Amino acid sequence: MTPEPSLPLPWPAAGDFVWHAEQVDPMRPTLMMFFHLECAGCVSRGIPFMKRLHAQYGDAVNFVAVHTARGHRQLPREEVLPTLLHFAERFAKLPFTVALDDDGSLAAAYATEGTPHWIALEGAKWRAASMAARRTRRPGWSIG
Repeated sequence: MTPEPSLPLPWPAAGDFVWHAEQVDPMRPTLMMFFHLECAGCVSRGIPFMKRLHAQYGDAVNFVAVHTARGHRQLPREEVLPTLLHFAERFAKLPFTVALDDDGSLAAAYATEGTPHWIALEGAKWRAASMAARRTRRPGWSIG
């Protein structure tokens, strides 16, 4: 299932951006990855891949990693936030924006089907989604 591409989609609330929020430019397209720290594929493959994409396209595209509880244990924000910030700053040294979807509602709005789940946005409109080998694409959207 994918969100209706013609409808504007929600954006993380200002208080949900926890790392490098200043990098988001509303004039650029966005690549958003929903992930979870307990997801081995997210941490070992998704995050490193997003770092490589950011190194190549970071001046033209917003990169936003959204830590979500959807499909995972839901822990209180005060338990997740210190670990997430440690991961972003000291462990992975993330050069892009990180947001926290502590109740999974943002991921649900994007109809994610697990983690990692990638969403490409242009403005507030959905353009493409991918989870593992499954892809859904809207014509006319590309990076670069």
